[in-house]
Amino acid sequence: MTKVRIAPGGFGLFLAGVMFLAHAGVSAAGADKPVLDGLRAKAEAALEQGDFPSATALLEQGLKLDPEWKDGLWAMGLALYQGDRYEAAVPYLARLTKIDSGNGHGWALLGMCEFQLERYGKAVEYLDRADRLGIPTNLGLQFVALLDRGMARIQLGQYGTAAELLARLAPRNSAEERDQLVTALGFAAMGLNPGEQLAPERQDQVRMVGEAYYQSAASDRAAARTIFQELCEKYPKASLLHYAQGSLLLTWSEEDAAAREFRAELAIAPDSLLARLGLAYVALKNGAEDPAAGLLAAREAVHLRPDSFPAHFYLGQLLLRDGEPAAAATELEIARRLSPSLSTVRFALAEAYRALKRDAEAHREFEEFKRLKALEEPAPADRATPQSH
Repeated sequence: MTKVRIAPGGFGLFLAGVMFLAHAGVSAAGADKPVLDGLRAKAEAALEQGDFPSATALLEQGLKLDPEWKDGLWAMGLALYQGDRYEAAVPYLARLTKIDSGNGHGWALLGMCEFQLERYGKAVEYLDRADRLGIPTNLGLQFVALLDRGMARIQLGQYGTAAELLARLAPRNSAEERDQLVTALGFAAMGLNPGEQLAPERQDQVRMVGEAYYQSAASDRAAARTIFQELCEKYPKASLLHYAQGSLLLTWSEEDAAAREFRAELAIAPDSLLARLGLAYVALKNGAEDPAAGLLAAREAVHLRPDSFPAHFYLGQLLLRDGEPAAAATELEIARRLSPSLSTVRFALAEAYRALKRDAEAHREFEEFKRLKALEEPAPADRATPQSH
């Protein structure tokens, strides 16, 4: 997926407007305000003419006068990002977030740079933080930042989380943003990498699946069901379609129907890891799936992909529920090693240790659960589900 421009109406004019909005006044270093204002005005004029080298040179002059000039750091990072100079932008934005850590826009732009540099773990970390702090809508980067966050999670193989986060961005008023979101949802729902070369039929499937997920996110489940019905009639032997439909049904709390779709996926693709994870999740969620079948699916998933975090995580939880805490702890320790920053695995491991009377370890994991959980708290609804303006 190509980079999304922040300011379709002209970057120079856009930057000229937001330089004054980002940070009021001069920084604590106390540099000469008239000098900084003059450099800023000249930089804005250069940007309006598309002269990025002159603009960044002027901003650098101001930053030599005052290394903590927040407006200058923000404008420099934004100018370099728009000029596709992501690596060069990172030090300025890192400095901005260090001295102004409570504002989401700096973290957002830093995460967007890391996404373009394909450092997806850092991108997720910074963009999650930006969302928790709040990304101002008037700067024009909120949608891009949150789209990048979802795409980064796809690149990390966190397809379910990516689909959930991306769905929060619907609906969109902009046709361009809607198209980008539908495509991203399709890749997330089908567990595909956006960098893959896809045959035309597969591209059509990604698009239709993404549209179904978009319609669901926009509260039109009937339209989503119709799309999947058409998909399965059009491509009866295609893999991943039943998996994607089952995953969507899970979001509607239709576990039995989801399990049927996962089994249908296995009939088409017997080696499907994702379908097995789906069956294990259904068994774990409310026992709608036969417990023995769910446990078997989780074991098979671990065998297929020993490096799969959800496979070990689901197997560990199913074993714990079935009264096998020692075996559960082994699986959950592997899950912890694969994804040490997820709070849920720490909680499950604490429960396993508690069942084994390993109280000190249980306490340690529970404390880590609380620490990580605080970092994962979702942003307020108006931040997590922004709309186009």
